[in-house]
Amino acid sequence: MQKKPNYLLPIWLQQLGLLLLIGSFLLNTASCKKEKDTPNDEMEMETEVENPCDTLGTIPSDVFAGDKAYTYRAVYTDVDGNEISNETVRALATGKPWQFQPGLQVEVQYIFEENESLEAQFSPHPINPTMNNIWETSVIEGVISKESWVWIHPIRHNQYIFTEVAPFPEVLLPVAVGNSWGSELSIISGWGEWDNTTGEISYTVTENIASKNYNFGTAADIWVIESTAVYPFGTSTLTSYYNDKYGFLEMHYTNYVGEILTFVMEDATYKYCDF
Repeated sequence: MQKKPNYLLPIWLQQLGLLLLIGSFLLNTASCKKEKDTPNDEMEMETEVENPCDTLGTIPSDVFAGDKAYTYRAVYTDVDGNEISNETVRALATGKPWQFQPGLQVEVQYIFEENESLEAQFSPHPINPTMNNIWETSVIEGVISKESWVWIHPIRHNQYIFTEVAPFPEVLLPVAVGNSWGSELSIISGWGEWDNTTGEISYTVTENIASKNYNFGTAADIWVIESTAVYPFGTSTLTSYYNDKYGFLEMHYTNYVGEILTFVMEDATYKYCDF
């Protein structure tokens, strides 16, 4: 009988082949694991978003330079100390000339919170019911910001209309304790019971505060200005806190019927960056 050929490899060669096969399997497994565990270059590199505030550059010294914005907490109370309203009001400098006096004043936009119940409560306004008190969520006003003079139209819409017959926030520069000045404001028309009246307004710088803490940080070298507006229908006062960097940090009004309104700055930004 013919012998069947033996096609089996020698034992040692079979063992060597098995070892090579196992090694190849382990190598492929490690390679696959590495590919699975190691992200590709795009995934591995985290995208770093540059903070625009880090490259903001020099911030203009002008209090009302374009793109500067100030947020105030406005609290209004009656003669018994009961809270009438409590909201934020934002003042945004546009950097554009004010249309009614473009050679002297620049624009500031006052932005108010929407509040239908408050609107109903002050239409008409209890203090001046004959005035057509149009409720606004945003208005453009004019301000003066010069090296020798800073003056602003007050926040004088909605429930705050009486600031029209209070002293307007103002400071003459350079400022020093004891400085005083006066002005006169005549109201022509459009203000109901206050039409065709004239107020005598006086200002005195009474104090310098070295520094004071606010929600946004610390302000230094603050000037306290006491002012009074005398009209035929009554006298209103304003105590304002002024700083060369932020402008009017605080404005504390007492109107001619004894109500109190305070604006205190909570935030100050330039191009949406704190400064």
